[in-house]
Amino acid sequence: MDLGQEITLSDDKFKCVGALRELLNYMEELAYCSYGSFLSSIHFSQSYKPPFELLVEDEIETIDFLSQHYEVDNLHGVISLPCDLKGESQNIFKVRLVDACAKNETLRKYLVDNSDIRTCLVANKAGDVEKFEIKIPRRGPTIISLLVEKDSSPSNTADVVEKIVWSLTNIGVAPLLRESRFIPKEIVYQAADIMEDIFVAHANKTVSLLHANTTSELKSITSAELKKLGRPYAALLRV
Repeated sequence: MDLGQEITLSDDKFKCVGALRELLNYMEELAYCSYGSFLSSIHFSQSYKPPFELLVEDEIETIDFLSQHYEVDNLHGVISLPCDLKGESQNIFKVRLVDACAKNETLRKYLVDNSDIRTCLVANKAGDVEKFEIKIPRRGPTIISLLVEKDSSPSNTADVVEKIVWSLTNIGVAPLLRESRFIPKEIVYQAADIMEDIFVAHANKTVSLLHANTTSELKSITSAELKKLGRPYAALLRV
């Protein structure tokens, strides 16, 4: 098991870690992996923002199973975890299920099927620490998924570019390629085309978008730097 970096939660969310750990123990029988903001905290060192999301192979099957133990909103696929605060039980921690069958099924199921168990450390601002085990997809396939599922909104594009730049800078191209080598080629080529478009062909537009939509160090990135990072990654994805 790989012990990841420490992730900070609010005091209220931190008090629900025990309930979350119990839920994940139940989930061991099901095909799932981490998804969304918490996954971004692990893979790209970003701050966690609710909701806590899990990608599941079959949402209906998962809801039927978890309904035996939890209050589940069947319409929205949301589980309410009971957390004990000051002697009162309050449902303040929501876990949202994302259905792998609903969109990009082949790629989403690949994420689920190629996840590893990770031990995650979480802390509150006072420095108290808890840990739990969760299934995590690998970073390379996660990036492919981000590219393929990217919408056209400036904020989403900026978010995806920021995660890719962080990965290329801190992890490097080779590990990302190794992790992605068994994804179906048509999906990888689709992701490479999107990379080429936003990192190279429209680098100037992407840089302007980043300057307007991010608060990170990418506010000062140039189009030449963006091309230098994105061009080899996009090209190698096609090999």
